Amino acid sequence: MSVKDGRLVPDADPGGFLYRVAKNKWLDIVRSAAHKHMKVVHDDRELDPATDVPDDIEERIVRLRGVYDKLDDKCRAVLDQFYFERKDLATIAAGMGVEEESIRTIKYRCMMKLRAFRKAISGEEQNEA
Repeated sequence: MSVKDGRLVPDADPGGFLYRVAKNKWLDIVRSAAHKHMKVVHDDRELDPATDVPDDIEERIVRLRGVYDKLDDKCRAVLDQFYFERKDLATIAAGMGVEEESIRTIKYRCMMKLRAFRKAISGEEQNEA
């Protein structure tokens, strides 16, 4: 309608216009009678965990824990707080009494150490020996 009425500015970015059109079309579908009478069917079947998990996953987790234990205390403290406790870098920095940029650097270096041990975690190191 905007195009026919001449309200669409030729030099304007068409992305915003297309987004509004798509949003309004989706709202039309959601508000439609057919959508309101749609039934949600839940699949109550149990998944067999043995088929979803690769055979060597337990061994890889053990190797990962072994590699993680090789990290120094500062690395483990930062990674634990960031990934397991879901704390942001500013909170971790305040708790450790350092700048946020220092925590960012420590986290980066610790992750690089873990990535360096990737062969040990995947088991490739044992196969080469």
